[in-house]
Amino acid sequence: MSKFIKYENLDFRINNDVFYSTSVEISIQTNIEPILLSDGSLLRYAPQGTIVGSLTTEFFLIGAFPSYLVPTSSTESPVNAIFAGVQIENCYLKSISFQASQFSPISLNAEFDWYGQINNKDSTNSLKPFSATRNASLSQISHSNRSYISDLTNVFGFSEIFGFQYSEQCNRIPFFKNDEIVPFRVAKTNKTKSVTVDGNFFRQNNINSIEGKDVNCDLFLKDYNNTLLNNFNVSGKIESRGLSISNNGILQSKLSIMQRLAPLRSSL
Repeated sequence: MSKFIKYENLDFRINNDVFYSTSVEISIQTNIEPILLSDGSLLRYAPQGTIVGSLTTEFFLIGAFPSYLVPTSSTESPVNAIFAGVQIENCYLKSISFQASQFSPISLNAEFDWYGQINNKDSTNSLKPFSATRNASLSQISHSNRSYISDLTNVFGFSEIFGFQYSEQCNRIPFFKNDEIVPFRVAKTNKTKSVTVDGNFFRQNNINSIEGKDVNCDLFLKDYNNTLLNNFNVSGKIESRGLSISNNGILQSKLSIMQRLAPLRSSL
């Protein structure tokens, strides 16, 4: 007897929004360490610290960029994720990244920490049936052909930009009440934004003045129809430049920019 996969149950959803994911991975990690006696013999293995789950996904953006996918924002609230009939209510965003290159759709990568239980209720009952008309056309998917980066301070030194990579991340620190496994707060620290730009040979006479130079740039993420999905700003420092060439390519230059955001408060 043949068995068929119910594809609607494999949809990846955040706060009940469907994402067109190409991959989803859910895992859990326990920090188990051995406890040794004075003679070196093993007493037992015991957990050190809390149990933390990981959720990673790669997806194409359809429509406006959700506010809950901004790691450097002021909100620390969790999101609810559903995949393959498994529901996780306490997911905390750590990073988001994407890469734009010629003629390619843009897929975004997101990483979450999660705590507590999974599948704590039947998450498949409320899913809508699969419909072929639900699939977006290619023109509605985030795409490199219309997306671009703007050098507001005019320090890149490229006459042509071939592509760019953007990432935004933060560290997450959980706080627990005694005898509980779900934190009452998961704080954000060490918020950073970074951009790497690939272009042609840069014309810079004074190499020593490159690193640490102030730079301000805007990134515009669009779909194939030229609809703006979101814009990102990075106002930071140039960390490095580099040149590379391969036997079947052309001479290219790479520029890396980093912005570290000020903390929202003096203490957690």
